[in-house]
Amino acid sequence: MDVVPDDVVLLLLQYCEVPGLLKFRQTCRRIYSISLAKQLWVTLYFRHVVGLNLPTPTYLNEIDSLSPTQLQAFVLHSLRLYYRTVLQPDCCSPTIVPFHRSRSVTWVRLIYSTWLLVASSDCTISSIALWSVYDLLLSKQSSKPVTEAYLEAPVSNGVIDIIDGHVFIALELRGRVPIVEVLTIMNRPKRPMFHHLQSVCNVPHIRFLRGSMIGASLHDNINVPCVLNWRHDITERLRAVPDLEGGSVAMHMEDDWIAVVRRQVVEVYILSPDEGGDYRFWRSVNLPHKVGSAAFSPTVRRGPSNPKSPLRLCIACDDGMFVYQLDCNISAGSLSLVALWHYTAPRTDKYIFEACQVSFGVTDGTVSWLLSAPRSLEQPVTFATARIPVGDSHATPPTFDWYDDTMPGQYCMGVRDYDESRGIAVFGNAFGELALYDFSGSDASLFDGAFRELSFTPLEDGDLLPTDPIASTPAPPFPYSGSFCLEECQPMIFDFWKSYRLVDAPDGWETDFKDRRWFSLFSGEVRVMSWDAWSLENASHYYGRPIPLLRKDCGWGDIIIFDAGGLLFLWNSEKEGFDIVHPGVTLEELTWFIDSKQYGLYQTSHCDGDRTQDHRGSQFYTMWLWEIKYMGRNGWQELHERGGQVHPDLLDNETLQQALLPLL
Repeated sequence: MDVVPDDVVLLLLQYCEVPGLLKFRQTCRRIYSISLAKQLWVTLYFRHVVGLNLPTPTYLNEIDSLSPTQLQAFVLHSLRLYYRTVLQPDCCSPTIVPFHRSRSVTWVRLIYSTWLLVASSDCTISSIALWSVYDLLLSKQSSKPVTEAYLEAPVSNGVIDIIDGHVFIALELRGRVPIVEVLTIMNRPKRPMFHHLQSVCNVPHIRFLRGSMIGASLHDNINVPCVLNWRHDITERLRAVPDLEGGSVAMHMEDDWIAVVRRQVVEVYILSPDEGGDYRFWRSVNLPHKVGSAAFSPTVRRGPSNPKSPLRLCIACDDGMFVYQLDCNISAGSLSLVALWHYTAPRTDKYIFEACQVSFGVTDGTVSWLLSAPRSLEQPVTFATARIPVGDSHATPPTFDWYDDTMPGQYCMGVRDYDESRGIAVFGNAFGELALYDFSGSDASLFDGAFRELSFTPLEDGDLLPTDPIASTPAPPFPYSGSFCLEECQPMIFDFWKSYRLVDAPDGWETDFKDRRWFSLFSGEVRVMSWDAWSLENASHYYGRPIPLLRKDCGWGDIIIFDAGGLLFLWNSEKEGFDIVHPGVTLEELTWFIDSKQYGLYQTSHCDGDRTQDHRGSQFYTMWLWEIKYMGRNGWQELHERGGQVHPDLLDNETLQQALLPLL
């Protein structure tokens, strides 16, 4: 080999398979030195990473700007992750870093796989913390966050936007009045700290954040999708009146149009060319499935000279999971959905597919979801991910699924985020369990300088969030399944209901809601075990906060009329379920129809139990009981031991088993 020129050796190395190349270059220093040439790794990058359609992070610097060492590290990392999660998933042994919290973990988000945002909440305190992923993986144990601040109500959801390296965060707080807090992170004076930019009231269920615009599914308790400018406090409702399909399951914003996913339709609203610049309805396309959960792909640009990738939509329902490409051409007046791929999980003794928490990763080519296994309690809820096939929509891609005893149980209001390009995932739940997983086995230090960096330099004025715990006024109970104090919740809920009490109730109808039966509908407490609490929570997600208006004893049972997001709901004690009344029927007409027993004169639609986006209801109690009985652990008890606020009824394992077993 000494007589062979370096350029010839380099050409020969380009035809080597990577495992053979790594072994061959150990034979002599000259071959090793030649193997470090960037030209070689550029060739291998396009052959393996691009050729195999392996996920490439959107935050990776341009290939031309990477050093040979950085490019080599990324190619080897991508192939190693492909081997561990696709070719030999059974051999994957991830690095696991548990760092449990003393409050329920209610939202997590990875940023450039370098930083981790975690929101944790209980009935009185909510916090937002920033962690260094590299420090967690290096220490392999719980460590202090880089910075932490406190908010005045529990966090239930959040979205982020990154503009020129600056991070903007919109957090949805479940207070007595729904509030969205807009934050950023800036250095003051020597370390990053959270800065408060704006508060927007009466905005629950946020769907996206793009610059100064926030998308939400409800506003002012009216069940309609809307967009608001948080800088100028301007709100625009995309629909004038509510309807039976709920507000929205998912929303996405482009430069001049907004897509809204509802129960069985995708609607597009375009920016009006008029001076006012309002959005108006443009086109809609029907979906062949009733949506359980949905997610739009992130906006991905392939490079500075390449256009952004097409918009993709992933839908999960009882039939499986479906990925479409949404083609919206406003100038041509066309809107269509192109099927890219569908996945139907086999219904076996091990798994039953459930439509819950579907999401894209940091790229538009990977989707992840949860597999529920109520028939096989040894694996309560399993995390799964797959690459979307290129070309053949009927191809079945390799699926990587993961569950072990260390994984925070996703059945208990689980939250997660997954960066498929780095192989890093984070899982949390209402028990306060929180853990970081690295499936790649790569040395994070080798990527130093290969990824875009966040900028924590001061960008605009903002007040520092308090770094000491503060009391809050939540909308109890929170979380719905556990850490709440019933005696403290009742006065808050009753005071809220009183503000909506009707002045003149029809004859025979009551407006006094202090009866225990009324409150038990909302409590979901163990001693009452009312499944209606879960139906109300589902209704809250899709329609707005349920508020009881009237109650009537019909002799054969009770009827309660609720208002939720501008719609009327009926609860019948005999049916033990909720019906949505057609929007054209007024409250006066409805009470007259019921008093006259003219039930056929108004239309209703059943508020079915599949309108949920996470695991609740009977399945939660089933999995929780299984852990108590067979694993000897109670997640609420462990949260209590870490200093968390937990209702005493949830701590006595023996009493819990006696209460739960007859119901399951």
